[in-house]
Amino acid sequence: MDDWRLEAACRGLGPNFFHPEQGDQHTVKTALEICNGTPDSEPCPVKEKCLNWILTQYTRDEDMYGIYGGLMPAQRHKLRNDKRVHVRVAVPEHRIERGNQWQEALATLLNLIHEVVVDDMIESQQRRLIKYRQTISSVRNQ
Repeated sequence: MDDWRLEAACRGLGPNFFHPEQGDQHTVKTALEICNGTPDSEPCPVKEKCLNWILTQYTRDEDMYGIYGGLMPAQRHKLRNDKRVHVRVAVPEHRIERGNQWQEALATLLNLIHEVVVDDMIESQQRRLIKYRQTISSVRNQ
């Protein structure tokens, strides 16, 4: 179990609570309130870590059920598709042996390199797209 889970507002609740039966709106509402807070309560202190965990551990096709990080599957799918949000991880946490400093250091380095390379590719694609749109726009205006 990851250390961050010990700080979760949902600790002690069974996993089924965050995987309610279809149509069980009361449980969905309660689970979302535990994650996101209410006017009378704070949001879960590890909500972002929980969301990052589900986004990095499972692909869109595998992430079909449950409430994680205060979001339903459809909301997480939208988040994944949102071009402003890029989950970049080369080595998922579950692949790293806890306490193995070499694996942890190597994973951190690989994840940083991966993030830089992916960021560069995204920026390059965005620049090409802007240039393409400008070219199309200038051709249309002629």
